[in-house]
Amino acid sequence: MISLAVAAVVAFCLGLLYKKAMVTKQKKRILRLEDEMLSNHSTILGLEKKIAELQKESENYKPTDRNLKIS
Repeated sequence: MISLAVAAVVAFCLGLLYKKAMVTKQKKRILRLEDEMLSNHSTILGLEKKIAELQKESENYKPTDRNLKIS
Protein backbone atom coordinates (compact mmCIF):
# COMPACT_ATOMS: atom_id res chain seq x y z
CA MET A 1 0.00 0.00 0.00
CA ILE A 2 2.84 2.39 0.82
CA SER A 3 4.61 1.62 -2.45
CA LEU A 4 1.42 2.51 -4.34
CA ALA A 5 1.26 5.88 -2.55
CA VAL A 6 4.94 6.52 -3.30
CA ALA A 7 4.39 5.63 -6.95
CA ALA A 8 1.43 8.03 -7.09
CA VAL A 9 3.48 10.86 -5.57
CA VAL A 10 6.38 10.19 -7.94
CA ALA A 11 4.03 10.12 -10.93
CA PHE A 12 2.43 13.38 -9.77
CA CYS A 13 5.84 15.06 -9.43
CA LEU A 14 6.93 13.83 -12.85
CA GLY A 15 3.69 15.17 -14.32
CA LEU A 16 4.32 18.57 -12.76
CA LEU A 17 7.88 18.66 -14.08
CA TYR A 18 6.70 17.70 -17.57
CA LYS A 19 3.98 20.36 -17.53
CA LYS A 20 6.44 23.01 -16.32
CA ALA A 21 8.87 22.10 -19.12
CA MET A 22 6.09 22.42 -21.71
CA VAL A 23 4.98 25.80 -20.36
CA THR A 24 8.57 27.07 -20.38
CA LYS A 25 9.05 25.90 -23.97
CA GLN A 26 5.80 27.60 -25.03
CA LYS A 27 6.79 30.86 -23.31
CA LYS A 28 10.12 30.86 -25.17
CA ARG A 29 8.30 30.26 -28.46
CA ILE A 30 5.86 33.09 -27.73
CA LEU A 31 8.73 35.48 -26.96
CA ARG A 32 10.50 34.49 -30.19
CA LEU A 33 7.32 35.08 -32.20
CA GLU A 34 6.74 38.44 -30.50
CA ASP A 35 10.29 39.49 -31.40
CA GLU A 36 9.66 38.46 -35.01
CA MET A 37 6.41 40.45 -35.08
CA LEU A 38 8.15 43.55 -33.73
CA SER A 39 10.90 43.20 -36.31
CA ASN A 40 8.37 42.82 -39.12
CA HIS A 41 6.38 45.78 -37.85
CA SER A 42 9.52 47.90 -37.74
CA THR A 43 10.32 46.93 -41.33
CA ILE A 44 6.79 47.82 -42.44
CA LEU A 45 6.98 51.21 -40.73
CA GLY A 46 10.30 51.91 -42.43
CA LEU A 47 8.86 51.03 -45.83
CA GLU A 48 5.78 53.18 -45.20
CA LYS A 49 8.06 56.08 -44.30
CA LYS A 50 9.96 55.66 -47.57
CA ILE A 51 6.68 55.56 -49.50
CA ALA A 52 5.50 58.76 -47.81
CA GLU A 53 8.81 60.47 -48.62
CA LEU A 54 8.62 59.40 -52.26
CA GLN A 55 5.02 60.57 -52.52
CA LYS A 56 5.99 63.93 -51.05
CA GLU A 57 8.89 64.22 -53.50
CA SER A 58 6.62 63.37 -56.43
CA GLU A 59 4.12 66.02 -55.33
CA ASN A 60 6.89 68.62 -55.15
CA TYR A 61 8.38 67.56 -58.48
CA LYS A 62 8.23 70.30 -61.10
CA PRO A 63 9.46 69.35 -64.54
CA THR A 64 12.06 71.62 -66.08
CA ASP A 65 13.58 71.73 -69.53
CA ARG A 66 16.52 69.69 -68.26
CA ASN A 67 14.19 66.96 -67.03
CA LEU A 68 12.37 66.74 -70.35
CA LYS A 69 14.55 65.04 -72.91
CA ILE A 70 13.08 64.76 -76.35
CA SER A 71 14.62 62.11 -78.50
